[in-house]
Amino acid sequence: MITVMKKKGSTVRAYRLGEGSGQEQEMIRRGLIVKRGSEYEIFSRESCSGTGEIVKAGDYFKIDEGGMPYPNSKEWFEKNHRHIEGDLYEQLPITLTAWQAGDPDDGPVRTLIDEGRLSLCGTDPEHFFQANMWGTKLSAPKDAVLVIYDYSKREFNFVARRIFDNTYEIVKKQQNKQT
Repeated sequence: MITVMKKKGSTVRAYRLGEGSGQEQEMIRRGLIVKRGSEYEIFSRESCSGTGEIVKAGDYFKIDEGGMPYPNSKEWFEKNHRHIEGDLYEQLPITLTAWQAGDPDDGPVRTLIDEGRLSLCGTDPEHFFQANMWGTKLSAPKDAVLVIYDYSKREFNFVARRIFDNTYEIVKKQQNKQT
């Protein structure tokens, strides 16, 4: 396990679902967001089963470096971001726990696996990380990083290596236990 923090000054473009922003309309036009009544289905980079992540009006979505949307719950987003102007927000630098392939899978990662919330597929490096979250199956490649936002609520996500390297800093590496 490692301790990580968003780099200070990290900014994102974000949009609140249901407000009809131009970006929301563009994502709907491209089929990356589908409106279903008061819910939305967001087809993020990690969506892998032909279905998207289910969120509700009032939640937020961000756009990753590749132009793909990904969701944030209203509660989490508003707690962890500061509005700068327009659609630009600063991600507040909070300390989080993270895990990378090759780290010992004890503690929180072992618990997530044992509870069936996370699986690691060693035979498929493109879909190494797998989890059912946001109402669908998500996956990420082996070089991604699993970031735990709130362990008590079992809130975690996968962060692509390139995005992780650009937006996070490693604060502390856990020392391997000596036997």
